[in-house]
Amino acid sequence: LKNETCLCCIGLTKANTSTLLNSEYNYNGAERLYCPANAYVGNQPIDRQDSSLRLRQLRSEMIRVVAIQGPALDGYIVTSDDEHQTVSFISHGRDGPLESEAVDPHDMRREFLTGFHGSAGIAIVTIDKAVLWTDGRYHVQANHQLDCNWILMKRGEHDVPTITEWLMQEFQNRSEVRIGANPKLIPAFTWETWEHELANSSVRLIAVHNDLVDLIWQVGRPKYNPHAAYPLTDEYSGKPWQEKVQSIRLEMEYSSVDALVVTALDEIAWLFNIRGYDLPHTPVLRAYAIVTHESLHLYAPRQKILRSVDIHLKIDFCSHANCVKHLVRFKDYVSSLEYSVAPFTVRLLAGCIQRNIQFQSFSQIPPEKRLAKASPIIDLRAEKNKIEVAGMRRSHLKDAMAMCDFLAYMEEQYKLDSEGWDEMQVVRVINEIRYEQDGNRGIAFPTIAGYGPHAAMPHYEPNNLTNIKIGTTSTLMIDSGGQYLDGTTDVTRTLHLGVPTDEQKKAYTRVLIGSIELSSLIFPNDLSADQLDVIARRSLWSSGYDYMHGTGHGIGHFSSVHEFSCKSHNGQRFLKFRDVTLVPYEPKLIKINMLTSPHRRWLNNYNKRIREEVGAELKKNLKMKAFYWMMAKTMTIPETGSYYFPDNSQAMPSTNRQFHTLAIIVAIYHIIKSKRYSNIILSIYYNLFTETRMYQFLLQISQEYATKLGNTSILPNIGQKLQIFFALRNFFKIHIISKINIGYHIIIFRQEKHRNKL
Repeated sequence: LKNETCLCCIGLTKANTSTLLNSEYNYNGAERLYCPANAYVGNQPIDRQDSSLRLRQLRSEMIRVVAIQGPALDGYIVTSDDEHQTVSFISHGRDGPLESEAVDPHDMRREFLTGFHGSAGIAIVTIDKAVLWTDGRYHVQANHQLDCNWILMKRGEHDVPTITEWLMQEFQNRSEVRIGANPKLIPAFTWETWEHELANSSVRLIAVHNDLVDLIWQVGRPKYNPHAAYPLTDEYSGKPWQEKVQSIRLEMEYSSVDALVVTALDEIAWLFNIRGYDLPHTPVLRAYAIVTHESLHLYAPRQKILRSVDIHLKIDFCSHANCVKHLVRFKDYVSSLEYSVAPFTVRLLAGCIQRNIQFQSFSQIPPEKRLAKASPIIDLRAEKNKIEVAGMRRSHLKDAMAMCDFLAYMEEQYKLDSEGWDEMQVVRVINEIRYEQDGNRGIAFPTIAGYGPHAAMPHYEPNNLTNIKIGTTSTLMIDSGGQYLDGTTDVTRTLHLGVPTDEQKKAYTRVLIGSIELSSLIFPNDLSADQLDVIARRSLWSSGYDYMHGTGHGIGHFSSVHEFSCKSHNGQRFLKFRDVTLVPYEPKLIKINMLTSPHRRWLNNYNKRIREEVGAELKKNLKMKAFYWMMAKTMTIPETGSYYFPDNSQAMPSTNRQFHTLAIIVAIYHIIKSKRYSNIILSIYYNLFTETRMYQFLLQISQEYATKLGNTSILPNIGQKLQIFFALRNFFKIHIISKINIGYHIIIFRQEKHRNKL
């Protein structure tokens, strides 16, 4: 680039663009795996299901619709969404809506029809074709799961047409083409965009109010979750819901609007400080809300609102502006819009990167009364209060402790019995350890554990058909998170249980460099997420690598694991990131010589934070195996010169080999003779170095516990029993199996030739 005033001229060289020269779109889709099916009989992927019958049934309904609303349909659009636009986020790019959370199983219409389990995708079925668009997260997965009836459009690749471009090409020689879609399942912005792009063609969108997939999905359809909602106290939310409503009304006043229609479930949960069970792994209530200056209306099924929520929202005898009127006509919400808010100027969700109101609700409001602007809830929610910030940091600390506990356990157990570990076992164990954490309310999304080729699928979920053993030649990618009362977490780590290749190390290190450079960046507040994304990809691009999905996303506060904002600052001119995920990177996969001095300094500082913050929690909770594992993974490295991580595989001797480092669980139960305390169990977990130290520790804890219970008469007996215990220890190697949940402990004493159970 060169001009008269250029102070720094850059010469641009042309990269190899041989694959980009073809400007024509590929309307036939990507090359399909093991298709046509008759050429690969017996070789079809094991998780692929035949969609032929369901496609025939849907096409029959497309023809039968003539009896209800005019001529037969030439095509039908099936989205991944529900009536609340849980999945879709608006994007002004050519790729259409971006997708996020999974909907309730009852609403998984696209998955039912196609057999493709990814959360993102839009399907179009015509009389003789079936096409699915999905983004880069699911290209590999969709190619495996879609049968050969389907054309696969890999959205994001250069030669892939948009939905409207494909429709215009497919029906270019036809007149009066009718493409049906359910207006309750498509965002208003998307519907209007499609109509605008199709305006000069023969293709017309037809609103089909009686969903055609619902008509053919009569057997085996899951029911909605029956569990009721519950209030989230100010202890966790940090702000009463009345204050949030007041902030919303101020924003409405600034925009000169009389009413705000809220359809996004996580926005309703945030606004009213309520949580529920109506989405898988996302604690929300299936509801709608309308906010005016004089009233608050909540539309939700009666059985979902129990007495605790009634009191929380002041529903009883509501007659003023700061109480909630609960309307049980949940199914009649759309029709009620016409009567309840039509006289007002109404603010509807639009613009920014956010969920949009469904087209059917949008169309109920007269155009002259609509004000399509971004929901004020999005930015108000994004600006966390002090309680929320502290809670989110606390939840990530608990989650880091759970991850260290799991990774230490898995590495140790894998050495003892590698045959017992497969992808589903990884998911089971990591979920169980998360459930044990204080304040945990489940997982934030289905745990992803992919080994080898499965690790290339960002949203792969192992099942009985796809489950494979964990080996030592490839990498295991684990993407998981938890829901806690004080925050939501999402952490991804990659590990290798063997000796990684040089190529694996280089790829891992380049991704790490991208994370370090993004984390270290200080940037102006007006930079967009796409501009920041370049920083994370720079190291990969330099070697010809890339990934077909976003780099990161926001996280909610005990809410959606994906949360976005329309603005990225609060009056600050420059911004930077603070790391909240504190889980060690895998040292054996890091090629240290590829890291610059600033990279190494960042890694040392990051590991120091883990040792100080996570280490303190691990010791506090007596998770000593996890503590020593974490210490071995966070060793300080020199900031200059060559360096190789030492092999720490033998840093923690097996409990079967060296008893003096055995982690002993001692159960003291029934120590109180009174009936009131007869079922109390005390479990102490500690890493033993000397017999004296262990004895003193157990005696001290027992004394403190007995004193706390107000019964010190048994203290002499405790000391005597501990002496007997250590006397027995001199003769036997001891393994103690703790059964805390059912109230007893089994102590197994092992000898060389036989076992005695005591």
